[in-house]
Amino acid sequence: MSVSTIDFDQLKSHIRPIDAPLSIYIHVPFCLNKCDYCSFLSYQVKEKVDCGDFDKIANNWKDEIINQIENFIPLLLPTSIYTIYIGGGTPSLLEAFHYKEIFKALENCCKKHNIEFVPCEISMEANPSSVTRKRLQDFLEAGFNRITFGVQSFDLKYLKWMGRRGDRYLDFEELKNLVSPLVDENINFGLDLICGFPNQTTRELILDCTKALSLRPKHISLYRLVLDEATPLSKRFNGFTSKELSCLDESELKAGEFLQRSSYNHYEISNYALDGYESKHNLVYWNMDNSLALGEGGVSTLLYDNGKMGAARVTNLSGNKFDLSFIDRDEFRFENMMMGLRTATGINLKKFKMRFGFTPEYFYKEQIMQATIEGLIEQDSTHFKMSKKGFDYLNSFLVKLLP
Repeated sequence: MSVSTIDFDQLKSHIRPIDAPLSIYIHVPFCLNKCDYCSFLSYQVKEKVDCGDFDKIANNWKDEIINQIENFIPLLLPTSIYTIYIGGGTPSLLEAFHYKEIFKALENCCKKHNIEFVPCEISMEANPSSVTRKRLQDFLEAGFNRITFGVQSFDLKYLKWMGRRGDRYLDFEELKNLVSPLVDENINFGLDLICGFPNQTTRELILDCTKALSLRPKHISLYRLVLDEATPLSKRFNGFTSKELSCLDESELKAGEFLQRSSYNHYEISNYALDGYESKHNLVYWNMDNSLALGEGGVSTLLYDNGKMGAARVTNLSGNKFDLSFIDRDEFRFENMMMGLRTATGINLKKFKMRFGFTPEYFYKEQIMQATIEGLIEQDSTHFKMSKKGFDYLNSFLVKLLP
């Protein structure tokens, strides 16, 4: 897959109307401090915040996002805006009015081009140490209806070990006080946890999950620690992978079972939710539907003819530059398998056949036959998915599907 770096005028000739619902991701590339484990694009702005210079940076960023909205939406002409997700970075560093202006600009642009603007989910990632009850209320009034707090762990020694930084560490009682109005008003909020720290015990991980459950979130993500080679944390361990740093598979399984016994559905490999509170935006990624990313560091996937002709992948760079690559039908088919099988629902056979002409068995007959004998795969008349046992062997199964 070749990648070309181009400007927006050149990109326009490769963007086609999608005539389908569109989900939008907006990347906020600012953090007070850069955490040692983080591989996402972000810029440390603590000094700018302390000196009172951050407002100008935030306003310039907001204006650039609005400019991208006005450039991309008339080219894509979706039928509707399905979900919006603000990620980062630390989106909660910005003020609510920044997002309110962005949402209004998007609504006006959609109205101008007869695009339905009634997003069913508007999500924000938040660092709990950078928000107050008042700021949370402001964010909700700006239009957000889902907030995810990046807790990572309730154990201070692991936060310090991985270089988790903010303006301060928030203790459990402070966090409980922060989210209690969300619980009282039945507002959709979730918690992100990380597991896989060196020497982390099953008891410690279950305790993290127990504390998370006591806050009564609608959604819990339990991500395995992954060390990108470029991160300071990886360099501290001379490039060791998280797999080499920890043998936590059994603990992770037990933690997942614990969450499921607590009424949280294991709807995706790393995600658990109460009924009806699955992340609609992330399901767009796992189902390989159209997603537009705005802001430096964001990555779009834009389907050609609903995926029948593959897709374009657009990575936003600075200075109105983009990395453009094309995903051909074969690669797009594998990505559909890779992402769809991460979910408990699996792959919609009707949708897969509409995109690729045949069901998965046509392309991967021998691999599927063997996996079915081993009890790793289940399917009925509508869906093809990994079994409960198969979830634990997904990566090894996907390797067998590679050309």
